[in-house]
Parts: sequence; structure tokens; C-alpha cells
Amino acid sequence: MFAALSSTATDVTLRPDGKACVAAVESYGNEAGVDPRMVLAMALQEGAPLRSGLNKDFYKALEGDPSSYNPKWTGPGSGEAYDKARLEASQLGVDKGHGAGNSIGLTNQKEAPFNESKARYPDKFKDEEWADLVGNDDLALKAAAYNLKSLQDEAAAHATPEVRTGQTLNQFLSSGYNAGGTVDRSYNVATGHEGFNDGSNGKNNEVEHGASTVKPGGTFDLANKILCESGAFR
Repeated sequence: MFAALSSTATDVTLRPDGKACVAAVESYGNEAGVDPRMVLAMALQEGAPLRSGLNKDFYKALEGDPSSYNPKWTGPGSGEAYDKARLEASQLGVDKGHGAGNSIGLTNQKEAPFNESKARYPDKFKDEEWADLVGNDDLALKAAAYNLKSLQDEAAAHATPEVRTGQTLNQFLSSGYNAGGTVDRSYNVATGHEGFNDGSNGKNNEVEHGASTVKPGGTFDLANKILCESGAFR
């Protein structure tokens, strides 16, 4: 068992448009056998700040009123155009500089983990392709749920006692999601053959990503408020 996780919550009431999103989160999370709160936490931590047009102010804006959560924003950073640009850049072989490829969609997913999930669960994705994540929030949430399932079942399940006691399962999954999202990478971390990047090598800080998810007031807590305390998910 991974280290214990605690969370805080406050009663909220969701708007109708928010309910549509959390219904998808609940459906895909339960279908995949992962915590729906983690699916929503990845959306909140990955694509949501840009989509809202609020960027770093996104979490502050939601902190007191998570009922304002709505994936169909019209802010200046509304997301779809940005995703299209990233997709076109990927097709030209251009990424953000870390060599891991670009991420697109509400849950900010790379092509490799999407294709990995499609190969593992072909009945869930059928004719859907990574490029279809642009402007398709429902697909993005499903892709995140099944990516988390792969990381949970194929990597975290094999974690050494040292890895399990050093972090919660959700922290491990969040770091793994941010570390490219592929099973092989997270499996190597789980079995002690390598670690998640801490940013000291100039690359993405995967350790911080996981810690930000599970810290008090982090994206998991916010997802817990939106899902559980609204009555949308118990």
C-alpha cells in the first residue's frame, strides 16, 4: 500500500455546465477503475489554467467557488487554437524543447501515452486518434482515465516498498502522468531503476507536479470539492 492521503472539502453547488464535465469524469474514472478525482485533478492541473484564460490565477479564482468550474471557457487562452498550433508543430517535428513531444487537449496528453492506451484498450478508443483531442474534452477525459489506469495497473502495482512509503499512489500517478505518461518510464521508477525528474537537470520537474497534486489545497483537493462535496460523486 502506498502512503496515506488526506484531503479537505467544502460544500459546493455545481453549475449545469460543470455537471456535464464531472459526469464524464465520474463515468470514465469508474469505468477505468481509477479515482475520478484524479482524472479531474489532471484536467485542473494540466489544460484548465490555459483554457480559462486565467493561467496562474485559475486556482485562486476557483478556491472560494469551485462551482465556477466549466471546461468550455471563452477566455483569451481558450485552448483549442493553442492545441491546433501544438498539433501542427508536432506534425512538423517541433516540440517545446524537452524532446518528449507536445501535449494537447483538456488533459494535456502526449501522443505516446494516448497510443499506448488505445493499444491496451482498443474497444474504448476504436477509430479515435491523438489528434482528435483538439476540441474534444470528453475524449480528453477518457484518455486521461485510461492513461491513469495503465500507470496504476502496469507500473504502480509493481512499486517497491521504498517507493510506496515515499509517496502516495496519487502522487506517483501524477508524476508519472507528467513524466510523459508512458508505462515503461513509470515502471522503471516504481521498481527503483530510476527516479522522476526533480528539475535539477533543466527538464520538467515531475516530482513537483506530483507533490502539487496531493498537497493541501492542491488539485486533488479541488477536484474533491468539485466532485464529492457537490454531491456529483460519492
